[in-house]
Amino acid sequence: MAVFADLDLRASSDLKALRGLVENAAHLGYSVVAINHVVEFKDKKQEIEKPVAVSELFTTLPIVQGKSRPIKILTRLTIIVSDPSHCNVLRATSSRVRLYDIVAVFPKTEKLFHVACTHLDVDLVCITVTEKLPFYFKRPPINVVSVILSILCLNL
Repeated sequence: MAVFADLDLRASSDLKALRGLVENAAHLGYSVVAINHVVEFKDKKQEIEKPVAVSELFTTLPIVQGKSRPIKILTRLTIIVSDPSHCNVLRATSSRVRLYDIVAVFPKTEKLFHVACTHLDVDLVCITVTEKLPFYFKRPPINVVSVILSILCLNL
């Protein structure tokens, strides 16, 4: 059974290092990579930065090993949500959020996990499985996620 997987690369200001990571991913056979911008709102006035443009990284995209097509580069925004007010950024009217191909949310509390699964218009709901979470997963929010085709993203 084939499983869809993308490689999540952390965005950095060092474009040369990011370019090298994308080239290595293409050499390893990844056909899709997502350049991930992680935002954690600690200050009230923090802005979401614009995604890295593919034209800034490459003039011609690297070819995927074993395939004759170039690698596909997506942009992903992950917002770490620790307060309900952080969800206001995810409105559809937010111009910066619309610039990203994938929008993910990483809830830190049970209440925010429930809101993320049932009310937010996001592509991914991220959870970590390497550390104990301060809450248990309940079936109804997970059922809603599976119905609306959002995906739970497991951070290993």
